[in-house]
Amino acid sequence: MKVKKNITAARVNGVRKMPAELPEELIRNEILIRLPIKYVARFKSVSKSWLSLLSDPEFVREHYTRSASGNPNEYDCLIAEKQFRIVILSRYNETLVLPTDKHYQLVGSINGIVCLRRCQKLSLWNPAIHQSKEVTIAPHHSGEINSIGFGFDPVSNDYKVVVSIDSRFASFYSSKFDSWTDLFVSPTLLPKSRDCDSFAPTTIVKNCPYWTTMVYRLTTPFIYFASLKFDAGSNEFKLLPNFYYGRSGARGKDFKFVNMKDCLALMVHERDSIDTLVEVYSLDEEGCGVWNKMYNLGPFNIHESVLLSQGFKYGGEILCHVYGKLLCYDLKTGTIKHIQDTTGIRVVYGYTPSLLSLPGMESVYLQTQTRTHGLGSRTPRRLINSLRG
Repeated sequence: MKVKKNITAARVNGVRKMPAELPEELIRNEILIRLPIKYVARFKSVSKSWLSLLSDPEFVREHYTRSASGNPNEYDCLIAEKQFRIVILSRYNETLVLPTDKHYQLVGSINGIVCLRRCQKLSLWNPAIHQSKEVTIAPHHSGEINSIGFGFDPVSNDYKVVVSIDSRFASFYSSKFDSWTDLFVSPTLLPKSRDCDSFAPTTIVKNCPYWTTMVYRLTTPFIYFASLKFDAGSNEFKLLPNFYYGRSGARGKDFKFVNMKDCLALMVHERDSIDTLVEVYSLDEEGCGVWNKMYNLGPFNIHESVLLSQGFKYGGEILCHVYGKLLCYDLKTGTIKHIQDTTGIRVVYGYTPSLLSLPGMESVYLQTQTRTHGLGSRTPRRLINSLRG
């Protein structure tokens, strides 16, 4: 495939020079690979050869890796539910990407693909390139759904949505094969919405969704947290070791499971105290061993009631809710960065924009919506209309 770029002809010392051609490798490896996603997406319409180049899976992977690691302030983001809207958060701003009067449940985000659910409809959606694939939940799942999760198997390059209905039955959707597969598992493993902290996963770590719940019994001197994950590679639910914490010491504390640098971590913080530390625990042996205290963060100098939240992947900030608003606390400098207009933020997952497009995705790019805080986004009206039906 030939990709050429002509440089405008010019006169040097009165002699007209012919346009030069940049090598294909230079254009790909030094120019296009460094451009922001919005420009790369536009360049797909330049020619068929550029469309082929910019859609190549290897180029998409390289662009994602370079962007995520090289410019964390722009690409290290969060995606969240906010008052029946879906928003993307950077360290300083909020971008409205899905405004609607209908309620969408945010199920998760992996490699720039966002999973949404409304009633019996699922959407695998890439906000960065304005493409979406709509999926109908299997008919035998028409009953009340206990829980739902979003995962990815990197070996087979397959994005999966797992749904559980009752104590024994679950099934998962495979984006690669565009089909549902039933799972019959032990009733002690399936997450139940009445038991878990949330209907959707508590967090997503290394492409696997995790559900957690706190168990508090008056007859024991401790509380404990039970954790469960869905392994998208083996299509199995796996129960993790419990985390135990002294009951007397747990009073007034906030416990939050998060993805911290691609590891499942538990942060513990005294909710209403000043100058207290944030305790950080993690599982050894890839989640199959025991919980160990890794270190303390802080002191955490916020003179308000604080609830911890999923934070950014890179950097040394802690994200937290203070009276319904979201802010970043920089542990290195002790400074607070308020993310604008974040009142009403609920479910939060890590999000990194990408050029990834799944088979069956269609364009949902129709018009522009502009935020009052300076960031704009394209509104997928077609997605909204298709899920209303």
